[in-house]
Amino acid sequence: MTTRKKTDREDAEVEANLVPIMNIMFLLIPALLLAMEFASMAAIEVSPPKFCNVGGHSKNQDPEKELSLNVEIRQDGFLVKAHELGDFVDDGEPSVIPNRGGLGAEHLDYTALAAQMRDLKAAYPSSNKVTVAAERDIEMDALVRTLDTLRGEGCKMRPIQEGEAPGEGCLFWNPIITSGAA
Repeated sequence: MTTRKKTDREDAEVEANLVPIMNIMFLLIPALLLAMEFASMAAIEVSPPKFCNVGGHSKNQDPEKELSLNVEIRQDGFLVKAHELGDFVDDGEPSVIPNRGGLGAEHLDYTALAAQMRDLKAAYPSSNKVTVAAERDIEMDALVRTLDTLRGEGCKMRPIQEGEAPGEGCLFWNPIITSGAA
């Protein structure tokens, strides 16, 4: 039986060389941060309701007419409700804009909704809020198209500073989306 002597190579500890990995990380982190700067994300700006007197009216002054407008997206059409509608409804019942040609979101009459919203905006020019609800079966595309219709054709929205008016053609550009239609 022969014995073998241990050499210095076998006794030496192996050290991991981390310099190449550190170099890669040193270059990768700034590259990722730079890439995030150019990544664009689509977003819809949402702000909570304000509980202060935004318009500057005191309780003694008579503010401009405000409209509490509600639009429900249903399988059989749009249901438009507001306490102030008076001239826009028959017998005190909510205004219903029926579908064109059948049931379902693909038959919703966005043209008739836009026409009624233009009439309401002419009667209530200071109003810009609308509450929107949809039945469970309504697709997201129908909700987005409804919001676009309520905002108004040709409405160029940009970040609005306090007290600044939106662009021309804007109708009800401040939507509040609720959980669903009754």
